[in-house]
Parts: sequence; C-alpha cells; structure tokens
Amino acid sequence: MKKTLTSILLALAFSSSAFAAEPDAALRAQAEQGNAEAQYQMARFYERQNEVEKAVPWYEKAVAQNHAKAQNNLGALYMWGKGVAKDTEKGCKLIEASHAQMGSITGTLNVAACNDQREHPDFRKAFENYKIAAEQGDAAAQRLLGQMYASGDGTKQDYQQAVYWLRQAALQEDAQAMYELGLHYGRAQGVPDYGKANAIAAYTLMKSAEGKQVITDADAFRKAHFAENLAKLESKIPPEQKAQMEAFGEFIRAQPMKNILAEIDKLVPLDKTAPSRKPK
Repeated sequence: MKKTLTSILLALAFSSSAFAAEPDAALRAQAEQGNAEAQYQMARFYERQNEVEKAVPWYEKAVAQNHAKAQNNLGALYMWGKGVAKDTEKGCKLIEASHAQMGSITGTLNVAACNDQREHPDFRKAFENYKIAAEQGDAAAQRLLGQMYASGDGTKQDYQQAVYWLRQAALQEDAQAMYELGLHYGRAQGVPDYGKANAIAAYTLMKSAEGKQVITDADAFRKAHFAENLAKLESKIPPEQKAQMEAFGEFIRAQPMKNILAEIDKLVPLDKTAPSRKPK
C-alpha cells in the first residue's frame, strides 16, 4: 500500500494568492518580536516563493510556541525531506501534535499518510484515519480507503467496500478513482460479471478519467499502466459497439460522473455483490 499512499500530498498550504518579492515589513517586525502567527506567515511566505530553506527557521520558531499549522507544515517538510534532512519519525510526531490540536480532515489524512510512511508502517491506523476522513466526504480519503479495502492493507480485503468508496470518490470527479473503479468493473471485482458489459463499463470509466484530466500528474497514469489497461478493454468490446462509443466519446467526457454511473448501472446492475449504498 505504500506506493499507493505516497501519491497523497500532505497539505502544506491553506490558501494562496499573488506574492510580493519580500515579506511585509510589519509582518517581519511582529515575527521578530515573537508573534507565533506572524512567524508562521513568514514561513508560508518563503515556502510559497519556493525558498523552503528560509521557511524552516520561521516554522521552527512558531512550532516552539505550539502553533498547530506550523507543526503540520514543518512535519510535512520533514516527511518528504524538503528544505531539511528527511526524518519521517520527526515529521510524523509534528503532524500528530498538530492534528491533536486542530482535528481537521487534512490533519487526519496527514496522520494516515504518516502511519504508512514510518519505518514500520501501521496500516491499521492509516485505515482508521482514512475512514474518518472518507466518512466526512473527503474525495482523496474515499479513494485511498477504497484502495485499502481492495488490497487488504489495514483491514480485511473487501471488494464490495472498495467499489463503494471508489464510487464515492468518483462522484466527486476524482479521476484516479474513476480509473481504479474501471479496473474493478473490468475484472468483475466487487461487481457482477456481465461479460462484455463489464468491459464497456470499465472502458467508459477510464475514458472519463482520461477526458476529465482531473489528475494533473500525468506520470501517475503512466505508472498505473493506464494506456495498457485501456487497450486491453478496447480489445474486448465488439467493433460496432466500440465505434458507437467513440462517436459518443466527447458526450461521455462532458457528463458528470453521477450520470455516467447511472448509465453504467444499467449495463452492470448492482446487486448484493456490489451494493450501491454503503455496506454495513
């Protein structure tokens, strides 16, 4: 699961805007006088400018005053070794301290990622944290929870649950979830096996993911063998149906996922094998 979970980016920022070349003089003065929020904002300024080395000392000053957001951001830098020597354990402790104060969805996701990245990963804790965030509606957490159910990391392998959570993420236009949901339909994992109908459903989902381009990291698709899997599905679709699908390709890509899944449910009706509602 580590390769899957590392795709999640620990959230370092809360908002962004246009930036000046140097921080505001008044802000710097407040930071130098020991104001923790000003120190945090100084760090954010430099991080936004891609001057992470300058951000680190200001984060450290704010962390010394128990500033929760600074703990989260500095922890993430240690997790990924940005501007500091990589120290996963130190990063995780900072992120956990931040989450204990804020309890945000972002913090929950970061704690889950920590539990995967440690030298001795605790997949069960990662699973529990992703589940919390997923139930609060976070699309990335829903996708990652679906992946954990599919792989059996941190929980009993359950393709029904995997399909359910991937569908929830796909409904929020998460392209990676669309792609992985397509794989489940193509393999009849967690959904009924209707033969060629599964291939059509899978192809539709994967083309939707490709067309919407929600994922900005093209390499993520490459690593997931996107083109290879799409070609395999295309080979299973009768020529006349494939031509018809290609003719409606633009229409499919323009549709919200809610509409696409409604059509897919007609092709591959969900039953007890793959519930459309959250499994108990």
